[in-house]
Amino acid sequence: MKRFGKRGAAKPTADIQAEETTAENAPASGETNSEAPLENGAPEAENGGGTALEETPLTPEQEKSAKKYRRKKKIKKWVKRVIGIILLLALIAGIVWFIRFKRSRTETDAQVQTTSVVTRGSFDSRVTGSGTVKPIESYTLTSLIEGKILSSPHDQGEQVEEGDILYHFDDTEAQTRIQKAQSALRSAQKAAEKAERDSAKAVEDAAKAVETAQRSVEKAEKAVNDAQKSIDETRKKMDKLTVTAPVSGMVDGLTATAGDTVSGSLCKIVDYSSLTTTVSFNSLQIQNISVGDRVSVGISSLMSTVGGSVDRKYTAPHAAGDGTIMYSVKIKIDEGTRLAAGTTVSVTVHTASGDIECPTFGTVSYAEPKDVALAEGGEIVELLAENGNAVQEGEIIARLRSEELEKELETAEQSYRDALAALDDEKNTLQDRREDYSEALTERESDNDAVKEAQTDLENAIKAAEDYTIKSPVTGVILEKHYKAGDTYGSDSTDKTLMVVADMT
Repeated sequence: MKRFGKRGAAKPTADIQAEETTAENAPASGETNSEAPLENGAPEAENGGGTALEETPLTPEQEKSAKKYRRKKKIKKWVKRVIGIILLLALIAGIVWFIRFKRSRTETDAQVQTTSVVTRGSFDSRVTGSGTVKPIESYTLTSLIEGKILSSPHDQGEQVEEGDILYHFDDTEAQTRIQKAQSALRSAQKAAEKAERDSAKAVEDAAKAVETAQRSVEKAEKAVNDAQKSIDETRKKMDKLTVTAPVSGMVDGLTATAGDTVSGSLCKIVDYSSLTTTVSFNSLQIQNISVGDRVSVGISSLMSTVGGSVDRKYTAPHAAGDGTIMYSVKIKIDEGTRLAAGTTVSVTVHTASGDIECPTFGTVSYAEPKDVALAEGGEIVELLAENGNAVQEGEIIARLRSEELEKELETAEQSYRDALAALDDEKNTLQDRREDYSEALTERESDNDAVKEAQTDLENAIKAAEDYTIKSPVTGVILEKHYKAGDTYGSDSTDKTLMVVADMT
């Protein structure tokens, strides 16, 4: 190997020329070692002709031949070096293989030749097998957004934290949508503020209208009630056109006939069964007499006696003809007694201390006649009693008719119908005002709904803009990356996977 020399060393020009000349003349002299002159340095000198060769100038043909020889020699040198390197690597590989093979044979032989003593113990069961190591979590990232990728700061193999931005798409459209939503929200808020003022006034006016309508309804209801009262009062008056006996007794003083128009009083009712007499007792007698004491009434003309009772004691004294102080007592004769008015009677009072005879006589009188008064005047259309007829309390004596009351009733009934119609109108008006009030409230709410809708649109736009930024779902390593900044991700893309991120812990 000495002939390669040091890398970068240069030989003298004379030696190269001598070598080339020798190499060219070697076949003629019969020498076989064409490289001998190169190895010996200056062989020609040893033969006595070296000096002449070194001093001989090279011809152009010789110089061209020398250059060609040097190129061939250089190529051969590099080929030898490459072959040497290959052989060295092959030798190293063979040594490594031999060592591994030897070790494997040794382990196999050891397993075959190993013996164990059988002892009592427990089995150790083990399961062996092969499998594929996988990440704890692996995420294949795709995007719902299509468009140009503006940035993707992490490359394949890099470690990323959860939440790191992996891709950012061109979100110009999303930002425009956000701006439009913000503008729409501002407009809706302004419109809502104006509508709030207008609707507040509308609600207030509608509420006042409801109050007014409610008062009108109440007024109409009062008119209906007043008309009903007027009808009831008129009918009560008309009921009084039927004349009845106020007490039981005999009809007296009746002068009118059917067809007559009467007013004031129609007749009188005399109760002949209610007979009384008033007598006087002195001061000593009056002290022993009490209301309710039984009395014997003597009728000298009939030579008979009837019963009675003390009805009343008068406390005011009066003087008799001889100047004696006397006190009056009213005696009520038992019912069923028939005596003529003015009949003279005597009285004996039966008291607890004894009978007391009245020193004076009394005169029989009837009860005060009861006047049959007419509450309403009118024409007699039916007369059911005559003078001398006995009637019972509440029995009908006559029936009257009043054109004035009939007109009054007709007017009251018409007023009632008109009041009812007015009440219906006022109720309808009240219902309309209430509906107006409800509509005002609903419109007020609808204005607020417009703001809420605009707010929702803005929130959706902001949320949609988040889709333009893809973040790492986990802390891990980027195993695959299919798109980079500047790429366009779209529906026409054959590969929809942006990146694969895995938790390699």
